Amino acid sequence: MAQVSAVGESVSRSVRVKKNMWNAAKIKAERQGTNINAVVGDLVEGYARGAIDLTIVKQFATPAAPKKNE
Repeated sequence: MAQVSAVGESVSRSVRVKKNMWNAAKIKAERQGTNINAVVGDLVEGYARGAIDLTIVKQFATPAAPKKNE
């Protein structure tokens, strides 16, 4: 695994997130005394360092709505 430095320039990025999930995460972050930018940054850093396993995270994801005619 590549070494990832926590030191460096912070850049603005755009991501697509379900509106209700973004709002819930923003409220939770504020209740915990932080902000959504810090949460997203921590998640990306954890993923890049290998500390976050998306196969576990995806187990808790909302299942897709069934397609019509199924």
